[in-house]
Amino acid sequence: MYEFGALNWTILGTYIVLTLVLGAVIGKRVTSAKDFALGDKTIPWWAIGISVVCTYVSAMSFLGGPAWSYKEGLSVIAIHLNYPLVIFFIVAVFMPFFYNNGLTSIYEYQERRFGKASRITLSFIFLIKQALSSAAVLYATAMILEFITGIDVMYCIMIVTTIALIYTVMGAWPPLFGQT
Repeated sequence: MYEFGALNWTILGTYIVLTLVLGAVIGKRVTSAKDFALGDKTIPWWAIGISVVCTYVSAMSFLGGPAWSYKEGLSVIAIHLNYPLVIFFIVAVFMPFFYNNGLTSIYEYQERRFGKASRITLSFIFLIKQALSSAAVLYATAMILEFITGIDVMYCIMIVTTIALIYTVMGAWPPLFGQT
């Protein structure tokens, strides 16, 4: 069995600690839901757009695409080659529209345009899709951690979930609970 080693543990631990510290420092600046979603409009729309797109990159992006290509052939990689074009289009066209209109999500726009029932329906569909895809991403990440560290996959799932929850709550806590 491959030994993860002290140096690797140090690098991994330092990365996690620095990420949490960064989240804590930046999270203190967040005082409202609008700050959380739009950075109080002090961050340019294109930076928010890139940030939003980057949140969709996960372990599945790095493992799923290459594994699929390995199994089915390189022709399936063409799907992934379109990502930069789609990302550019979203950041250049949709992000300025949402940003300039003070919208924090497509669901807010949906409600303004088609009513509350539309927003609730699309939000529900999104939550179901996210629950399923997040479970797959979490499991893939835990499998990678198990492989490189030797820690049981169930513990890896708990570790990754705990770190993600702590990091998320650090940025969302003040606007969610009205604290400054």
